[in-house]
Amino acid sequence: MDEPGGTFDSRSPVKAGQAQPGWVLAADAMLKIDRKWGGGRDSAFKGMPPHRAGSGTPVGGNHVLMDGSARWIKFDKMLFIHSWNTGGDRDAYFFQEDLGPELEKQLAKLRPRL
Repeated sequence: MDEPGGTFDSRSPVKAGQAQPGWVLAADAMLKIDRKWGGGRDSAFKGMPPHRAGSGTPVGGNHVLMDGSARWIKFDKMLFIHSWNTGGDRDAYFFQEDLGPELEKQLAKLRPRL
């Protein structure tokens, strides 16, 4: 997988039974599109991010874990670990404690870009 932190193996299990309890199953869409929060086409990205400060920057988001629990994660803890275009046009953020050894080494590069 080629992402902002470099090339690394996916941590997604093929079957839910292979996932760790603390892995993220679902999360609020936290996307910076066309280099701005709330950017992009309204038909695809309207209302993103869903939880914003007055400035339009995200304050955080809900995360559902494989064990069925849910928790609120402040945006400053989230990480830029996925993109369709690493040049800044499609930045997706979420948080997961167990990222694996390859990404753990890259944490400074993955912090939010406001």
